[in-house]
Formats: sequence, structure tokens, C-alpha cells
Amino acid sequence: MSMGLRAWWIITPLLLLNACRAQGPGDSPKLDWRAFHETTMINVGGSIVPVLKDTSAEISLPPAPRLDLGLSSAIENRRSRRELTDEGITLEELSALVYYAIGITGESGGHPLRAAPSAGALYPTELVVAVHRVDGLEPGLYRYDPDKHCLVFYKKGNIKGALPAIALSQAHAGRGACVVIITSKVQRTLGKYGQRGYRYAMIDAGAACENLYLAAEALGLGTVAMGAFGDDALANLLGLGEDELPLLIMPVGHREK
Repeated sequence: MSMGLRAWWIITPLLLLNACRAQGPGDSPKLDWRAFHETTMINVGGSIVPVLKDTSAEISLPPAPRLDLGLSSAIENRRSRRELTDEGITLEELSALVYYAIGITGESGGHPLRAAPSAGALYPTELVVAVHRVDGLEPGLYRYDPDKHCLVFYKKGNIKGALPAIALSQAHAGRGACVVIITSKVQRTLGKYGQRGYRYAMIDAGAACENLYLAAEALGLGTVAMGAFGDDALANLLGLGEDELPLLIMPVGHREK
């Protein structure tokens, strides 16, 4: 995982104790979890802000293709791959990436079942896809809707050039055919589990991240999970509300030969 060179995760033991104080279900989430989150944030200045145009469109995705690579091979071959080409990917490949990450894969008792586990079946993890070169899609920002297995197109424009600056000058943030940004609407979990829900939300996102890695491997594509970026800069670029946290940047594309 690409975390950058700054030891931004080091915080005082006193603050860590305060931020992670156990609270039971039903506790009103106040500032404890956010204090920890904000202490680990990165601020960047002077990043490129592209001009994006608001739009509203729903794009149906084709059914995700079956992935033939065996699970053992996918796990053994999974790597963080930073050297990606600008070659495009198909809509079917993008469909597979998002579906196998957090898509609805079945149902039980009338309740949908997902590809990734989630504490209390609350599913705070969301996927925002920044499209550079995907067949049939305009460059821009799309949000994946697992219930309909579709993309909601909400911003036109290419953010490829803005991502490396936001990701602390990591050039691979702008590579590949698209970038999947994993976000979390943590309040979905906090409402049931109190402050401990923050921990559960991070675990949920990690499960989706690994699913995305394995799906990319099975498709012959590459990706890398990037956790070092300017939090506010990325949230503003994606148009996230205060209730949604950006967690990981995952560029996806064909591997350089």
C-alpha cells in the first residue's frame, strides 16, 4: 500500500486513548472519532483544481463477467502495481471491478447480500469512479449504485491531472484508465455502534479494497491502494458532503509490459 513518506499516523498516546475510547451501541457520536480522524489528516496546498461541470445521468452497467482466475492464483499473484498505461478498459471490465468490490451478489430473507462484509449490514463504503478512458463513458466522476448495478454520472471533466498533486506528488495517482476512490459514510455505522463504528467502517473499506485488488488481478489489470493524499482537497474535488470521508485512491489500468 502506498502511504507516502510522512509519518502522519503518529499521534500522542493521550489523544489516541481519547479518540478510541470504547462506547457502547446507541451512544451519541460526538467528536472522539473525528478527533482521531482529523489528527491523521494531510493538508495540501496549491493543488490543481480542474473545472468540472455538473451533470445528472444514470448509466446501466452490463452484467459483471465471470472471473476465471482461481482464488489461490489471484491471492498469490496480487501485487500493488504502480506502472500502468493510458490504454482504455471496457465497460464490462469496469462493471466487474465495482461489482466484485461491493456489488449485490445474492439475497437472504428479502435482504441483499454484498460482495464485501459489513458490520450490522450497514454498508458505509461507497465507490466514486474517476473515468479517464473507459469505452462508452465520458471522462468525469461517477458514483456506483449497487442496488441498481449502475453508475450515476454527476461531474463532467477529467481529473487525471489533479490527482498526483493531491496525492503528495505520487505520479501513479493519475495513471491508468480510471481511478476508484473508496469513501465511507461513517454515520451509517456510528448510529448503531457509537464511537466503535468508526473502526468497523474502516474494516469495511479494507474488505472492499482487497476485493478490488483481486478483481483487477483476475482481469489482467493492475491497481494500487493509496492512502496518502490531501483529505480536504480530495473531498472537495469529488464533491463529497461532510458525512463522507475519502479513504483510498486506487488507479486501475493495464500493466506496463
